[in-house]
Amino acid sequence: ITYADVKEKYPYIMELRKQDKYAFRYPEGESYQDLVHRVERVILALERLDQPVLVVAHQAVLRALFAYFDEDSAEEAVNWDVPHRHVWKYLTWGHGASRLERIPLPEPSANACNIHIEGEQNTDFPPQSSQKAEAVTAGCAPPAPAAPAEV
Repeated sequence: ITYADVKEKYPYIMELRKQDKYAFRYPEGESYQDLVHRVERVILALERLDQPVLVVAHQAVLRALFAYFDEDSAEEAVNWDVPHRHVWKYLTWGHGASRLERIPLPEPSANACNIHIEGEQNTDFPPQSSQKAEAVTAGCAPPAPAAPAEV
């Protein structure tokens, strides 16, 4: 269900969320407050590390991480713009100095991550038993055409 669907079908939910986005909990869901509590141990573990770490997360988790490491309020972080399709590089060095870099990712093409089965139109994965497994390739680009043979 999208935000637009919720706004159309359940406008009272969106109004409640506007009143206190940090503490608001969707029915059968969690609030930002719940999330901050849930990821607290992870945040503390990240803080103790002395090597690079890759975190793959949703916007809400990223807001919690950014708020903690920048010593900002989690209540205010819920309104921060954290766009999709970005890599966020957080650099720290002694005495609490830090910098957050935003690296946008390119938009995927229509064929970006499909599966090609040689000689077949089917893109089911894993291949059906009638398909040859060695003819299956998966990746984020269509297979390159074969190079012409040298004469």
